[in-house]
Amino acid sequence: MRSITTWNRIEPVPRSTRLTAGLRAEVADALWLLTRQRQVGELTGEDAGSPIEAVAAVEVAPLARYHAGRVGSGAADRAVDLDNAAVPLETLVERRAIAGSPAAIRLAVDGGAHLVRLLRAHGAAAAVGPWVDARRLDLTDARREATGHAAGWLARHDGVVPDGRAVAADLEAHRGADGLLEALPDEPALPTAVRDTALAAARQWLAWWDASVPEPVEGGDAWDPSRLEYAFAVAATMSDGRVVLHAEDYRGGHLDWWAFTADTRADLGGTPKAVRRLIRRTLPSRAAYAGMPAERFWELEDGSVRFGTVGHGRTDLAHLLLDEFALTYGNDWYVVPLTLPVGSVVAVRELRVRDTFGLETLVGRTSAAGDGWRLFELSGRPNAAARARGLVVLPAVLGGSVEGDPVEEVAWFRDEMANLVWAVERRTETADGLHREHRYRGDEQPRTRQALDGEDVGDATLVYRLASPVPRHWFPLVPVRPAGATPGALELRLQLLTRIGADGVATTERPRGAFLNAADPLVVAEEEVGRDGLLTSRHWQLTRGPDGTTHLWRSNRARVGGGEGSSGLVFDIARPVAPEADPSGG
Repeated sequence: MRSITTWNRIEPVPRSTRLTAGLRAEVADALWLLTRQRQVGELTGEDAGSPIEAVAAVEVAPLARYHAGRVGSGAADRAVDLDNAAVPLETLVERRAIAGSPAAIRLAVDGGAHLVRLLRAHGAAAAVGPWVDARRLDLTDARREATGHAAGWLARHDGVVPDGRAVAADLEAHRGADGLLEALPDEPALPTAVRDTALAAARQWLAWWDASVPEPVEGGDAWDPSRLEYAFAVAATMSDGRVVLHAEDYRGGHLDWWAFTADTRADLGGTPKAVRRLIRRTLPSRAAYAGMPAERFWELEDGSVRFGTVGHGRTDLAHLLLDEFALTYGNDWYVVPLTLPVGSVVAVRELRVRDTFGLETLVGRTSAAGDGWRLFELSGRPNAAARARGLVVLPAVLGGSVEGDPVEEVAWFRDEMANLVWAVERRTETADGLHREHRYRGDEQPRTRQALDGEDVGDATLVYRLASPVPRHWFPLVPVRPAGATPGALELRLQLLTRIGADGVATTERPRGAFLNAADPLVVAEEEVGRDGLLTSRHWQLTRGPDGTTHLWRSNRARVGGGEGSSGLVFDIARPVAPEADPSGG
């Protein structure tokens, strides 16, 4: 009988327990390997050593001037000095005025109430009555328009606390050269026994007021209502002349270097600040990134990033260049760290690198030869000179802030069926400093009994209407052609709708918020409201600067909206037409 031989497993029997031979990665045909290395260029010597020292000569110029708005003629007269370049620029650029807004009423009431508390805490309660009588807070108009919580809040403070704004104006006139309050005003006439304690309370109150009133700095407002964005400029003086950095499309939130464009022909005036030239000696280190190819033979790469599996087409040059850089030239890059002050413009004048062979190489800018690769370098305006290249800006920006809920919110979107752009006030500020939501309630016009040929038709199901109703917090922006503009240029102009009530009375609803009341009439550039729409909001913000001081301000935000919408607006209809839900997404 034949035998049947089977194997469950075949495994080699090593002649030695050492792994030395396997770790050598030996090849049987060494000549083939050498030939292959010569074919691919691995045997070509470059005599390139590794960098061991980098010496950088940099020029640092502090930001010295600030201009709110777009720079034009007379910009030097409107610009102001930046006394502290380390103060976050967002706190200067984004500040919205309090005067004329509902927040001014809240601040006036809170200021008066805080003064009353401080006077009583300092033992000067006898000064409360005279101050309330002399600087009485008039809340008549605010109470007439307020409803709900705001009406009750105003009623509790009416005639009880003085006007904080009027008190601040009185005390401001009695500041000394050092900014401290030297004496109390003659009005109101306070009892002699409490004047000293009242002065101490007033000094403490004035310090609180200075920190709580975030009015814009001198020089104007940076918000451009026609563009729904901020525009401003800062300036510094380098050794070879002035440079102005424009930021004309900043929408709020976080400011960074890429928001600026260099200009060497504009001038914001002022006295130049001293320019420092620094020499920095550092040790270059290899640039590292996730998925970087390993240099050692037995080192395994991180599998979380795999450039070989990136899908792209043959014409996708951006992905192809990224893959080639990461897989082929990634280990050719070094990082030279430099510690520089914020709030300044930096120019690298010279960079020398010494390698392990002792050779010193002068590294030039890639952009010096033309349109080279420029990473983190400021772009220059068309009229900027060549010396604007090679500049890097280190603006003082927010490390973080506490942001409140929006007190005002407006949605801007296109309505292609109605051929309009709508501005919908979803949220507006109330007199007590809070906000009121505006929700869509369907058909806001009441159905009225219609008459036909003098006879009452009763509750007819077929009713003729000239146009379908639109919610009262919706405001149309009509496209118009600007005077003297090029053919095809359009702008959006806010129009007010007139509604006819059941009693036949015509009423015109006006916007309640600050965004739509920024100008009369409000005109917005047509390209600012695209297919994606726009959402503007206003917030309170609080942050702490690098010197420990706190900054409080109101800021605007502009971000991408929720796309197109529909108002359901139609004309010449024979039945009531109203959308079931809010088309603006509110």
